[in-house]
Amino acid sequence: MTDTDVVATLAAARRAAESFMSDMQRLELPWPEEHVTSVLWRAAAPVIKTAAFTSAQEGAVGADWLWWWIDSEGYCFGMLVQAKKLHRRGSRFTVDFGYRDGKQMGRLFETAELFAVPAVYALYCGDVDYRAGLSCGPQHRDPCARCSKAGVSMLAGLLAEQAGHDPRYAAEEALGHSVALEDLADPTVAAGPIVDLNWRATEPQLRAFLAQGQQGAKHVARTIFSTVSRARAGMFSVAVEDHVNTDVPGEPVFPVLPMDRGHLRVPYFPHILRGLRTTPPGYVQDVLAGVEPPAWVRDKVAGVVVVPC
Repeated sequence: MTDTDVVATLAAARRAAESFMSDMQRLELPWPEEHVTSVLWRAAAPVIKTAAFTSAQEGAVGADWLWWWIDSEGYCFGMLVQAKKLHRRGSRFTVDFGYRDGKQMGRLFETAELFAVPAVYALYCGDVDYRAGLSCGPQHRDPCARCSKAGVSMLAGLLAEQAGHDPRYAAEEALGHSVALEDLADPTVAAGPIVDLNWRATEPQLRAFLAQGQQGAKHVARTIFSTVSRARAGMFSVAVEDHVNTDVPGEPVFPVLPMDRGHLRVPYFPHILRGLRTTPPGYVQDVLAGVEPPAWVRDKVAGVVVVPC
């Protein structure tokens, strides 16, 4: 499986989801997140493997899925993903990150902590007509190449929380910090150096990771990290020089990470990069083998997605 194949699969799945959202909008029918998720992964099969857990459906708030990106070099990157719909009312756009008085987001971060992966949002943004009038950030143009593939976009949970502080601007902030789904698999995207505020405090191996574009699972982790790093650069707080040893199963790629957090909920280096490992968890191996994962996994998430990259 090549990078090109995975990018094409994800792009096709995104277009299928956009088409579904567009059809439902035209018919003036709702398009709940769970339905869009089903369309997305049905279109991505069989390249991308999914396992849905019926035991979690009734208790799940939102649409929390564990995504694991696994590459041919043996690296893997996991993230806990919750789907969020972009709402449009007239010319106004909103994303309800504060649902249930913030309890839903709090539960997402708690579950991400349990699985030792970052919290991420999948933004279901409709097609370009649905998003007409919504800017994707300072680089927005009309027509906009970035907006053309933003129907399913990925947003770091730490940035979703920041965007949600002011609901009036949450949609534009979220879209501006997000990454198109297929770009997570495209090593030509976000390949430039990441000049993080903590550059001098990083270990040599981590510094090389930040300085150079990556492939496979490392690229996915680096792309998500880069969005948070850029946001951190704009925060008026001094970088913290403390470090932490990442204690996660599956041998983390970067065992020692800076503890700087800026104005974010938690230190962003360990929150994101703890998901990058050399061995996938046992429950991922179960999914690949067609074996049902243990109950503690099935009770916490709606399902597992395995993406070759």
